[in-house]
Amino acid sequence: MAKKSFKIPTTLDATYFDMEFNLQSKNGVGINKPVSAKIILSVLLSGFGWFYLVAQTFIGRGGIPIILGFTILVGNFVVFAD
Repeated sequence: MAKKSFKIPTTLDATYFDMEFNLQSKNGVGINKPVSAKIILSVLLSGFGWFYLVAQTFIGRGGIPIILGFTILVGNFVVFAD
């Protein structure tokens, strides 16, 4: 038996990185709007990069105040880079 309906994609030039995921559970916990795979991947890579810099370089040996200062400095640089 043939299909009665076919799903036509909204755009043909969309990649897997443009796919959007809903991060809200059925209980309503989480982010209310959909998040693209690009954002999720960049947040994960940034987190791993931060962890590597803190754990494997001189920043991690400086103690908690140096780690917090580095995090605030890099966070401000990333947020206000416009």
